[in-house]
Amino acid sequence: MAKIPRLYIVDGETRRVTRHHIVPTSRGRNNNPSNLVYLDENWHRCWHTVFGNLTLPEIQSFIKIIMDTPPNGVWTLPLLKELREAIKGGDRDKIHTVIVSAHRLHIFD
Repeated sequence: MAKIPRLYIVDGETRRVTRHHIVPTSRGRNNNPSNLVYLDENWHRCWHTVFGNLTLPEIQSFIKIIMDTPPNGVWTLPLLKELREAIKGGDRDKIHTVIVSAHRLHIFD
């Protein structure tokens, strides 16, 4: 396998590249090149802050649930983390409970 450069330059700024597993090793995959992509370090950190170690189909479910929230529903960081874990665990009852919680919170103008 060809060695991937760990640094690159954009607009005169040196940036770091990190290895990202398409299917996380914690979810049963390995370091096979077909399971790896290389991402800007900051982008990679943001990815995991939002999606944790969800698989791509789980991420699709996560986004769909959030996008289907009524306009005045609120997704707090704790609720997003609960939703992420419920999806990862396949716990439909917990997913429903978290969705109901988000729908109960409202933004008032």
